[in-house]
Amino acid sequence: MEDEAKQPVTININLKWPPGPLHIVIDQPNKAVRAAIKVTEEVPPVAQITVDDVNKKVTVTFDDDHLDTVSAPTGAVATFGSDNGAVCTVAADPADPISGDLTPVSAGDTNLSCAFNGTALKADGSTIADPPPVVLTVGPGPAASASLSVA
Repeated sequence: MEDEAKQPVTININLKWPPGPLHIVIDQPNKAVRAAIKVTEEVPPVAQITVDDVNKKVTVTFDDDHLDTVSAPTGAVATFGSDNGAVCTVAADPADPISGDLTPVSAGDTNLSCAFNGTALKADGSTIADPPPVVLTVGPGPAASASLSVA
């Protein structure tokens, strides 16, 4: 019986309201149980950008226990890192506490990581584990000039 009390509850209320039914859904907030790193539109395990890319971001997505995407827990703050700053750096996004701004430096690979430092909590108050790192490949930009050589 004790476990049943901790299960999420959804209540659907249907009221007749002109011009049609009004649907109200009451749900428990903060269902996140796990997090994953996402680089712009790319999907892990390997994300790719070029040295010429601008405005690329790394962000954290949160899933519930059914692997449905949910909003970030209140108060969650992500600290991002790159293990190869010669390839790409990551700076905190001042407007979004679960995103970082990517600055590609040169072609190569780097591992992007994320830590919550205890700020991402499940509904029961336990911490959500830091997501596994993602490999980011920075490729060269498109050809910008040509040269002629004689061999």
